[in-house]
Amino acid sequence: MIRPTLRTLAATSLMTLIPLLCAACGTSQQTDGTLPSCNGSKTLCSRPLNEVIFPGTHNSYAASTEPGWYFASQTYPIARQLHDGIRAFLIDIHYGVYDPATGRVRTDLTAEGSDRNKVSQQLPASALRVADRVAGGIGLGTLKGKAEPYLCHTLCELGAEPLDRELDEVATFLREHPDQVLVLIVEDYVPPATIERAFAASHLTQYVATLKRDAALPTLGELIEGGHRLVVFAEVDGGSPP
Repeated sequence: MIRPTLRTLAATSLMTLIPLLCAACGTSQQTDGTLPSCNGSKTLCSRPLNEVIFPGTHNSYAASTEPGWYFASQTYPIARQLHDGIRAFLIDIHYGVYDPATGRVRTDLTAEGSDRNKVSQQLPASALRVADRVAGGIGLGTLKGKAEPYLCHTLCELGAEPLDRELDEVATFLREHPDQVLVLIVEDYVPPATIERAFAASHLTQYVATLKRDAALPTLGELIEGGHRLVVFAEVDGGSPP
């Protein structure tokens, strides 16, 4: 469940978090009741969330080494980035429908309350031409099939990764690295309930931290000791804590 609802922190989490960098990012085990390491540094254990820099990527899911991507922002996918030391991920969640005729995922603009005109204002003309060429007229015709959540940059026709598969990678990493805190910043084009279901299906809900709007932010050590090592911010609608 996406519990943090502090929209403004989505910006501050990468723009104003100071002053230490999570560098080593290796796995450490608790031996005597203390935390020997938090995100690769013992010093970070006592640092509040807003005083730690998380190495991050934009459009983290859009990787040129993965098949089907045009205008990719990254070289490697999220799974590789996690092991390379990236700890903050900016992801965009859209509704898409797989089209067996083209082998592409088509963006369900109607479900998102969008249309071709709105999309054309967000993309360069060259990107829209590519999307039209590889998948047919964007926003034209009727999509056949069930809309599912995908990670896409504006248009799924330019590249798409199933949301559940990418969340499974995050869940696996958290399970195997108990001293690591991750940040997800979600540009959400789907309802909170859709994202919450995806988190639950990937067994990520148990890791999600709940932040109180007017309270001091927890330290990395507190997040790790409490087992809530995934901090999620939604740009539009973060849902409500239970």
